Amino acid sequence: MDGYDFHEDEIKSGLIAAHGLLRTWCALLSKPRHMVPSLMETGARVFVTRFLRHYINAGHLALLEEGGTIFKFEGTRKNFGLKSVLKIHNPRFYWKGYDSNPQSH
Repeated sequence: MDGYDFHEDEIKSGLIAAHGLLRTWCALLSKPRHMVPSLMETGARVFVTRFLRHYINAGHLALLEEGGTIFKFEGTRKNFGLKSVLKIHNPRFYWKGYDSNPQSH
């Protein structure tokens, strides 16, 4: 499969792998809704992603926003096989993460 390192390539690869395991095809939404955060939510997203970039020291965490935006965080200790994916449906998630962090005030 040729690709250009876009999110769509990762999704296509995942679908092919899922088909290989499950022997069934899955359909994607044709027009996924993109999250449109407010200015405050955008600032909170920057803060939360910066915090996670420094905080994650083992394993792998991916934030998958509606619409396809993916933020990946990987620890420096590669011997941990922990992998987690959080699907973010609402940009208020970042605001809650920012507001609950005592270092943000």
